[in-house]
Amino acid sequence: MVAADNPKADNLAESLDYFDEEERYLGRAPRKEVHEKDLINRHVAFLVLNQKGGLLLQLRARDKKDNPNTWDKPGGHVPSGEDYSAKEILEEVCHNVLGTVVRMVSLPQLKCESAKADLKNTIVLAELAHIKNYTSRRVKIDGSERIEHAHLKVYVGRYDGEVRPQPGEVQAVRWFSQQRLEREMAANPSRFGNDIKDLLARFGTSIFAVSDFRFVPPRTGKDKNPVAPEGMVPGKRYG
Repeated sequence: MVAADNPKADNLAESLDYFDEEERYLGRAPRKEVHEKDLINRHVAFLVLNQKGGLLLQLRARDKKDNPNTWDKPGGHVPSGEDYSAKEILEEVCHNVLGTVVRMVSLPQLKCESAKADLKNTIVLAELAHIKNYTSRRVKIDGSERIEHAHLKVYVGRYDGEVRPQPGEVQAVRWFSQQRLEREMAANPSRFGNDIKDLLARFGTSIFAVSDFRFVPPRTGKDKNPVAPEGMVPGKRYG
């Protein structure tokens, strides 16, 4: 596990674009207002594995307004005026790691391009799913629950290089094997964010198959029968 120093509070002054349910642009507002009014904004999520099949998760800062001190996927809000991008993963888990770059490919190209890339310096990513009006259940710092809706792009990929958490946003980063993740989620579910639990339930073992590229078709939207990884039950709330 790699730890970070000097945590700081959320930047609630950041502006976010908001959209209707079909992702048509409606306007821009401060992040705090977007949250308070539950305006649909844009999020990105990254499911990155190393050559050993470990999934990269981040431990959120203790003073985050939502999901403090919990393990979750790297990712977050798309700032106003920007499109979906991989910038967030470099900021959060490869902070100031010089020379690390992101290469975007299509999902069918992921196996070939990962084999050709220098994965010590390159994060190879492909879009796994684009989920409109995704429901994210957040646990606030006071223990209450907040619902946030967002258009979410989920990226899956490979990386074997150095990881370094972003101070103030992320306490630490760690690679979890599928077995370890299932074991720790079962033993202490509140230590894991609802988003990573939901993404595992939606895409199941296709996430962990990135290391040998045995993909199954992703299921998106309001799927009532998502694929669940071994040891997890579709539709069950963990935490």
